[in-house]
Amino acid sequence: MKIQAMEIRMGDRILAYCNNKQQVCTVRQVEDSGQGSIALTVCPSEHYRLSLARVIRFQRDALVDLSSEGGKQL
Repeated sequence: MKIQAMEIRMGDRILAYCNNKQQVCTVRQVEDSGQGSIALTVCPSEHYRLSLARVIRFQRDALVDLSSEGGKQL
């Protein structure tokens, strides 16, 4: 299922490129820059480890794939 980047919340599981491969990542922090983009801090595992966290940037109106594994149910 795809949703707009501005609708993503903490705890959502999304499909994203992280560490040079596409994988399911858990959103740990959402930052709106106010300049038309959103920065998501994501972790490729269910359990948050700062050493594994990455920042991914999206345009506010970009479509992002929600994973069917956990996260917010619509």
